[in-house]
Amino acid sequence: MKWLRNLESLSECDKVGSCPFCGSNDTGYNATKVNGDMGYVVIWCNECKKFYVISRAKITEKMKNSQDVPKGIF
Repeated sequence: MKWLRNLESLSECDKVGSCPFCGSNDTGYNATKVNGDMGYVVIWCNECKKFYVISRAKITEKMKNSQDVPKGIF
C-alpha cells in the first residue's frame, strides 16, 4: 500500500506528508470515529486526486477531523 507511510505519519504527528504518487505536499485527510476510538480515514492528494480509504483504523488523539473530503476525489 503506497499510503502506509502517510498513515503512520498521520497517527504520530497529525501530518499526511507528501503524496506517494506525485510527490506533492498538498495532501489532506479526514478521520472519522465510528465506535469508540475506531473508525475510518480518507487520505488524498489535491494535485493528482489519488486517494486511499482505510477502514477499521484506530483514530488517535493527534488525528483531527478538520477537513471535508473534496468533491471529485471519489
